[in-house]
Amino acid sequence: MSWVLPVGLDSADGVTVLPWQPSWSPAPAHVVGTPLPTGEAYVWTSAGLNKTFCEEMPGSPRIERAEQCTCEHRLKMDKQSAINYWVQMPRGTIVTDSAANMWRVLSCEYTRSSDLETELHYVMESLSFDSPPDDFGIHEVSMDLNIIKHPRYWWALCPYESDSEIQVGDNWFGVTEVKEAIIRMVQNYIESPFYPSANQINSLIQCNIINVLSNGNFQIQTPNPNFKAPKSGSSDIPAPVTWDGFNAHIPSTNCLYFLVTIPSTAFNLSDPNDPIATALAAAKELISKLWRQEDTPYIAGFELTWTQYFFHPVYLNPGGYREDPRDWVPGYFMDVAATAAVTLIPRGYQGSLGQDPTPGATGITPLNNMDQVPALQYGAGTGKSSILDCLVLYNPQCFSSDGTVNGVLNFSSLRTADDMDYERTWFKVPHKWKIATVGKWDSDLYKLLGQPGPQNALGFNQNPFNMAQL
Repeated sequence: MSWVLPVGLDSADGVTVLPWQPSWSPAPAHVVGTPLPTGEAYVWTSAGLNKTFCEEMPGSPRIERAEQCTCEHRLKMDKQSAINYWVQMPRGTIVTDSAANMWRVLSCEYTRSSDLETELHYVMESLSFDSPPDDFGIHEVSMDLNIIKHPRYWWALCPYESDSEIQVGDNWFGVTEVKEAIIRMVQNYIESPFYPSANQINSLIQCNIINVLSNGNFQIQTPNPNFKAPKSGSSDIPAPVTWDGFNAHIPSTNCLYFLVTIPSTAFNLSDPNDPIATALAAAKELISKLWRQEDTPYIAGFELTWTQYFFHPVYLNPGGYREDPRDWVPGYFMDVAATAAVTLIPRGYQGSLGQDPTPGATGITPLNNMDQVPALQYGAGTGKSSILDCLVLYNPQCFSSDGTVNGVLNFSSLRTADDMDYERTWFKVPHKWKIATVGKWDSDLYKLLGQPGPQNALGFNQNPFNMAQL
């Protein structure tokens, strides 16, 4: 059954043409109520001009804009009409006023005054404006990093593209290869600390890390340029042999790789600034922590959550890529030095239904899950502050670019998947980021916003030990 009563901002004034309800009813609009006397009174209802009556009572409508916008109407009408309307207005009925604002009926109350007169009281909430303000939270979360990736050790152990090279014979070998070998030794100790092996490269136990470097017996492996695969039916491949680095002395052994000894003169273990000495010192301390079963030390991170409320579903973000929340979260949540105008938290910016849902179209903020309040963009050189700025002062070891309080704030943040919950009236959509020390979120596994995955061999990381990519 379709019906005509004032909803939202309308009133039964006997003049305004009111649309039929519920929303999208095809019947024509009607005037409802008693107009001001002009010599003769007419009473209009949805059935036209007749002996029934329907009048808006004094003080109606009453509209309140608080956590949400609610509107209530009180109408005086004949008993049968009130019963008919009451039956057709259950909770959840969607109605539209003459200004195209949409409302949802929350309650409808029938009150008898006499057999000739009753009161119909109904309350509704807006579906077109006044969603709740955004929510914001930032909470501690443990990163559960393996100790080898702790910022205390990783900067010293991780190879850099800019690392120097060491000449052995006629060939140059990078410090990066020495660091790689140290990392492999530490990893091997983690996996089998008490199992010595004859293979000096792949299974060195902790004491050999110190001895071979100090005694000039440290060896790295380099591919044999003359290796030929065994003939069919033969599976014997000789064990690797040593090589002094001179091209004229390349062994004739058909092994997969050679072992090249790095002389102790190639580095200075007594120099605290020598990269090999630094990596070795880090490895020694790291192993001492492993002896104490401290393999997963506590490293604090944060989960930052910005929650928006919508009247209708929105496109969800699957996350899984690196993104700085300071470039997305409104400044009134992030800027500690904001002006009073910025720190005033506005209501959520919501549009109405029926907008163009095509991504990139103009004016589709609610459907595309973007807020119209801009973030303050805290990138380098902007001169703007954020609630994260003092991380470098409180914990420079984990969040400073050089490990000191004078360094630049350095962290890595991962955008995680959106949630969506329907809470009686609104769709609640939390946007979340996990903020961690640099190196936690792998730049290959977690790309930047919109970056594609590899399409061919060139799309894969050919230099996984480049610190600049971590």
